[in-house]
Amino acid sequence: MANIKKGQSIQLTIFDVEKEKLTMLSDDFKDKNFIMFIDHYNDSNVKDFTLVYKKGDVIRVTVEEKENDVVFCSRKTQKTEENFDYLVSLVGSSIRIGAKLEEVIKESGYRLTFKGISLFLPAGHAERFYMKEFENYKGHTIEVEVIKAERRENAFNPFDIVVSRKKILDEKHQEYLRNKEDRILKIREERKQLREAEFENLSVGDIVKAKVFKVEKGFAILNLKFNRAFLMGFNYSRSKVDDLKTVLKEKQEIDAVIIEKDVEKKCFILSVKALTKSNFQVFRENNPVSSVVSGKVSNHNEFGLIIELFEGVYGFLHKSQISYDPTKADLRLFEKGHVLEVKIQSYDIEKERITLSMKALESNEWDKINLTEGQIIDLPVVDVTKRDVTVKVSGVDIIMQNRDVYLDANEPRCKVGDVLTVKVLEFSKDNWILRLNARVLKAQKEHEINQEMELSNPKVEVTIGDLIDQSLLEAIEGSKKNKKGKK
Repeated sequence: MANIKKGQSIQLTIFDVEKEKLTMLSDDFKDKNFIMFIDHYNDSNVKDFTLVYKKGDVIRVTVEEKENDVVFCSRKTQKTEENFDYLVSLVGSSIRIGAKLEEVIKESGYRLTFKGISLFLPAGHAERFYMKEFENYKGHTIEVEVIKAERRENAFNPFDIVVSRKKILDEKHQEYLRNKEDRILKIREERKQLREAEFENLSVGDIVKAKVFKVEKGFAILNLKFNRAFLMGFNYSRSKVDDLKTVLKEKQEIDAVIIEKDVEKKCFILSVKALTKSNFQVFRENNPVSSVVSGKVSNHNEFGLIIELFEGVYGFLHKSQISYDPTKADLRLFEKGHVLEVKIQSYDIEKERITLSMKALESNEWDKINLTEGQIIDLPVVDVTKRDVTVKVSGVDIIMQNRDVYLDANEPRCKVGDVLTVKVLEFSKDNWILRLNARVLKAQKEHEINQEMELSNPKVEVTIGDLIDQSLLEAIEGSKKNKKGKK
C-alpha cells in the first residue's frame, strides 16, 4: 500500500458495476479494493455506470484517498487526457469543434476553452470584428479547427493547442462571393434588426456607454452598439464648455444618460451633465422644505428680495413674507449683501426655484386680537405722553394720538392705570391696523345730553354750539386716517 500515492494514475479491471458505483481490482495490489462513485467520474453526461461499463472492462483512474484496504478514485486526470488525445487526433483533419470565446490575449489572439482545456486562436485566423467588438461575442461558442496539439512542460497549462478559423473564413468568403448580393442584404437585415432591438429596449433615463464618432465645436456624434446618438455642447458639463474638441476625442468611450428618444429619426440625444448633480439638487437634498437657512441679499424687485442661498442657488422672498409688522416689510431696508435667516417654504424642481419666508420664523402677536369694527371696549392705559396715550389690547400696545382721546385741551389727562372706553373704527389683523377712538364716544355722549335737554325744554332753540357738536361727531366718525403702531 505504501507504493500507492495520492494523485497516481493506475490501470484497473472492473470487478462490479452498480448504477452509481464501480468496484475495481488491480493485479499489482490484490489486497485492495478500488472504489469510484459516479460524482467523481467527471462527466455530467454519465448518469448510470451500468449503461457504460461491464465487469471485466479496463479503466484508468486517479488515486484520490486511501482508507485501510479501500482506495477511492476519480477520473479527473484521465478525462482531461482523453479530451487532449481527442484534440491531437483532430490535427490535420477536417473535423471542427465548438469552443467558447473566453478572453482577448493582448492583440495577438484569443483564449478559448473546449471541455476544460485552453485553446489559442491567433488574431489572423479569425474575423476582425471579434477583436473590435469582443464584449458582444464573449462567451459565444464558435467553430474552429485544431492545427496544433502538443504537450509542454508547464504545470499550469501542460498543453499547447492552437486552433484556426482560416478554412472556415475561406469557405465563408467563397460563399460570400457566390452570394454577394444576398449576403449584403442579409447583413443589412441583421444589423437593422439589432438596431431596432436596441432602439426599442433603450428608454429616456437609461445610462449608456457611447463611443465618440465625430466631434465638432458645439456637438458630437456618438455610436451606441448599433445606433447613433448626439451630444450637444451644453449637455456635456454644468460648467461652460466653449469647444467640445477640447474635452472629447474620436473613439473615446464615455458614459451618458438618454434625455431624448427621437422615434422618427431613430436616434438618441445624450447628456453627460445629467449624470452629475446640480448645485440646486445638492442644496435641496441637504435642505428639505421647512429648513431654516442663511442667505445674502443678491438683488430685489418690486415684489421682493432675491436671496443667494448657495453657489448659483437663489431663492425668492416675497415682500408679504418678510414680517407680520408692515413697518418692517419695506424693501428699502435690505441692502445688497445683507445676511438674512429664512425658512424654505417650497421647491419648484422643474424651474429650480425656491420660495422663502422670514415671517414663518416669527409669531404674529396680533393673532390674539379679535375685534370687529364698531365694537366698544374698555382698555387699560399703560403709558401717557404729551402727544399720545398707549392702551393694551390682548397683550399688544396700541398708541392713540391725543386728538383721538380728548374732546378739547381742557379735558383732564389720562393716567397710567385708568380704563379708557374706546370705539373700534377700523381693524385689519393681517396688516396690523387697529384704529381706536375715545373722543367720538365722548362727543356722542355730549350730543345725547343736548338732545335730552332739548326734549325737556322745547322752547330752547338750537344754538350754534349744538351745530358745532353735531358736525364734530360726524367728522370723527367719518375720518379714515389709519392709526397704527405698536409701542
